[in-house]
Amino acid sequence: MIALALLLSCAPHAPPKPPLEAVTQLALTRSGHSLAGLAAISVTPDLAQLQVISAGGVELFSVQATPEDVTAQAPDPELAGLIERVPFYRDLSLVFTWRCPEARCQVGGGRLRVERDAGRTLLHWRGPGGPATVALERGRATLSDPRRGYVLTVLGEPIDVD
Repeated sequence: MIALALLLSCAPHAPPKPPLEAVTQLALTRSGHSLAGLAAISVTPDLAQLQVISAGGVELFSVQATPEDVTAQAPDPELAGLIERVPFYRDLSLVFTWRCPEARCQVGGGRLRVERDAGRTLLHWRGPGGPATVALERGRATLSDPRRGYVLTVLGEPIDVD
């Protein structure tokens, strides 16, 4: 066990990526229910911000998330409470900014393992916010959070498999 801890502590650290601002499509699915809309997203090393509007232009929810805290606003207080349970800082960072130069690295206070094959990249996360897996394809990211039981799908040009 000590050898494993030493090996993991020697994993390379991923270089920081520049901040990102984008407009994408986003869907959050849990227990057969989906919430989808157009999302304005901003991700920096310390903060992830998200505002989601419906196809009709009605604000569904907005989020400000740091590595330690999530604050959500929504027209429905029950929805705001549900949204605050989603670790959006982890999720948006995994989809847009955290990448490894090698098959494994440390980033965002956790460990990221990467599998690459023909036009697709899988990211396996262990760290703050709990485990998650992201499938990246050009223009599409699908994040699965098994502990919380939801899938976050993001569509848009800034998503790359690099």
